[in-house]
Amino acid sequence: MTNLCTKVTVRKRPIKNGQTSLYLDFYPPIRNPKTGRLSRREYLGFYIYTNPTEKFQQEYNRSMLQKEELFALSKAECKSDVLRRAGLFSCLTGLRLSDCILLQWENIKKSGDGGWVLDITTKKTKTDAILPISDEALALCGVCGGGQ
Repeated sequence: MTNLCTKVTVRKRPIKNGQTSLYLDFYPPIRNPKTGRLSRREYLGFYIYTNPTEKFQQEYNRSMLQKEELFALSKAECKSDVLRRAGLFSCLTGLRLSDCILLQWENIKKSGDGGWVLDITTKKTKTDAILPISDEALALCGVCGGGQ
């Protein structure tokens, strides 16, 4: 029996110093292709202030991309459709634009649970990563034709 990830939710978890960590909650859990272990959470590395009291804390929280802004970005006109799709893909996956540019079709693989993952080595830190991606992010890649 395969586990299909049918629901992904962004959730918050309180951490130290009045901050909150954002993570993705998968239901049902997804299987890590390298370790084979099931996981319900993927921490995003985004931290916001829970109750911002100082001006810089408020500005920091405002700078985080909101869901409404992402929706507006998806509807915005752009001279280059490839650039628009790459920007949206970057927002949906959390990849740096430099990593999006280097993506090849062979980096996109079917996972054991029926979903899709990116198997990449990041350009900046040279670290290996396997990241689950949504159907929406995969659709932004277009039709598989080999190459970039």
